[in-house]
Amino acid sequence: MLRKVDEVEIRSLDDLKKFAKKYSQSFQPNQIVLLQGPMGAGKTQLVNFFLKSLGFEEGCSPTFALHNLYEQERRFIDHFDLYRLENELDLETSGFWESVSNSESMTFIEWSDRISESYFSKSLPIVKFVIAKNEDESRLICVFSR
Repeated sequence: MLRKVDEVEIRSLDDLKKFAKKYSQSFQPNQIVLLQGPMGAGKTQLVNFFLKSLGFEEGCSPTFALHNLYEQERRFIDHFDLYRLENELDLETSGFWESVSNSESMTFIEWSDRISESYFSKSLPIVKFVIAKNEDESRLICVFSR
């Protein structure tokens, strides 16, 4: 069960970059990072800021590919976008479960509300960022963790 641990208002890209830097410092090597929010909320941008904070090059949204793999100095990050997920077979054929269970790979999952959190092993470190778009174009990010 995830519990709410923080709530932050983001008013600019610089705020989002600082937010990513703060949270990426606590990520573990096998961290599962769940991202939820409407289209255009900034999920991919947040992943890119996480990647940069962790010393990786900026990535791109895997919306059409479903999965991108980033590698640097024998460190791996799997980046999934489940927006186009039609069924669980899509997950099976994408290598999703192998990536999630790899103890040496960090995993970012956009549109994570498309799968149940109960599928993840209770031993995995999970953090979830739920992004809400406000009328003034700011964002409210709620952070949940085990």
